[in-house]
Amino acid sequence: MADLDQRLRSANTDRWSICTRSRQEVAARQGVRRQDLTSAAAAAVSSLR
Repeated sequence: MADLDQRLRSANTDRWSICTRSRQEVAARQGVRRQDLTSAAAAAVSSLR
């Protein structure tokens, strides 16, 4: 019975790490997009001057 419990716990840990990893990737992608937007906005403002 302890073996089954251990297997379930490790499966949950794997699932959790996959979720966390994908969440971090999405956050990183959004961060990159935000940086692109701010640099594009800065370029537009400086070209207007």
